[in-house]
Amino acid sequence: MYLQRCLTQSAEQLADLNFEVTPTPGMYLLPAPLADYHKQFSYAKISVKLDNTAALCEALDNGIIDFAIVEGYLHKKDYDSLLYKREPYFAVCSAQYTFQSTSKMSDLQSETLLVREAGAGSRFGQPSNFAADSQATKSNFGGF
Repeated sequence: MYLQRCLTQSAEQLADLNFEVTPTPGMYLLPAPLADYHKQFSYAKISVKLDNTAALCEALDNGIIDFAIVEGYLHKKDYDSLLYKREPYFAVCSAQYTFQSTSKMSDLQSETLLVREAGAGSRFGQPSNFAADSQATKSNFGGF
């Protein structure tokens, strides 16, 4: 869709943005750069939708949007991608909670793990981190 638009539209129309973004970058990382873009290209039409990773990928696959900004897991072999920013990912718990053991990632297998909703990119990010430990597998975390 984007390439077709590039071939048929004027330079002013090329400044238009039609994309979707996952909630975390959409609410916390995007506002300032998008405001700067709007100042530079005040004539540009900007269409932004907030949704989960699965919905963004579907919109890309169907040519509904030109690009997506995604945090979390993405099948990179299916898309061209650029890293925008790398952020640490933290697991949190109550200050009163006592872990049984925390010397390695696989120790967390015996703990209760809350996961994101289906379709959320970060839902799949955590198990892959655990899988780096030889004793941890995706099946240990509810069949991600």
